[in-house]
Amino acid sequence: MRIFCLGTGRSGTTTFTRALEHGTNYTSGHESRAALLGAARLDYADWHAEADNRLTWMLGPLGERFGDDPVYVHLTRDREAVIDSFRERHRGRISILRAFGFGIISRRDPYSDDEWAEVAATYVDTVTANIRAFLAGRPRVVEMSVEDPLEGFARIWQLGEVEGDYDAAAAEWSVRHNARKG
Repeated sequence: MRIFCLGTGRSGTTTFTRALEHGTNYTSGHESRAALLGAARLDYADWHAEADNRLTWMLGPLGERFGDDPVYVHLTRDREAVIDSFRERHRGRISILRAFGFGIISRRDPYSDDEWAEVAATYVDTVTANIRAFLAGRPRVVEMSVEDPLEGFARIWQLGEVEGDYDAAAAEWSVRHNARKG
């Protein structure tokens, strides 16, 4: 059994990982294999929960390798909040948004602040559409919002047959992990 948390990033994936750390029959990781290549990139152990927004660019291989067996979680957050968070975090650092803005969108010229908002919106909408298409028709899917996570999280716990301290796990959703500075 595996649990894959898919999302745009900046949407509660660190909290998701911390919450699943309270499961005693799972390991839990956040971008734990993000630097690996080839088959090793998706070599997730059985009874592992992984949150990694970069998996949204590997949905084909993820589906081929694991099929309908995992619990797939689509973790969302208010679209405008995600866009604002990405706009603030891209400055001066390597980020998925910068990779998208200069790599997927083939552009060499710098973006203005307003254009970065459009890049972020395009990224969020593209990733969300990719996830929805991938999840369509899969049997074990949980749609979960970071603004109201507990119903979805309880469903993950049940579908994933997670054992451990559910109350401590659910309490993680009231803690802001990896919150934007400033």
